[in-house]
Amino acid sequence: ENESSTLPTHEPGLNIDRLRDRARTYLNDHRNHLAVQKLMRNQQLTEADLDALKNILIDGGVGDDQTIQAAAKTADGLGLFVRSLIGLDRAAVMELFGEYLDESRFSAVQIEFVRQIVNELSTNGIVERGRLFEEPYTDIYSGDVFELFPGGALATIGARLDEVKERAVPVDAEPTG
Repeated sequence: ENESSTLPTHEPGLNIDRLRDRARTYLNDHRNHLAVQKLMRNQQLTEADLDALKNILIDGGVGDDQTIQAAAKTADGLGLFVRSLIGLDRAAVMELFGEYLDESRFSAVQIEFVRQIVNELSTNGIVERGRLFEEPYTDIYSGDVFELFPGGALATIGARLDEVKERAVPVDAEPTG
């Protein structure tokens, strides 16, 4: 019997790191849930999926409605919060970026750069475009990234990164006001 559940769950100040750790552990044990699978496989989420994710976390004792909402805010939404914990399925990432790992078309440096994107997406589930101009990407290629991927290739990579992020945000989420 878990005695801590009788304590008030609302703590002054959200301990986001503790919540993330608890959520990560719980989600890893519940990877087969449809909404979790959709996030991992880079499929478009719906509002119903978000509700399901929230309920998984609440039922798992990760947090109450309030703390989970607060955690979601730190990551631009619950879908992105959960994705940041479980990462993306490597096969889904390879589907998006596999063509850039073709040695007959791309240089060793370009391939290493894209491998880093693949690794980061697999682990963190999201790579913002701006990350490509920071370490460890700048360690791989210290010059102008636009020169590394000329002819619109960088724009294509950026568009795919945006798409990965957008799929964790429900399409049917109507802006209020």
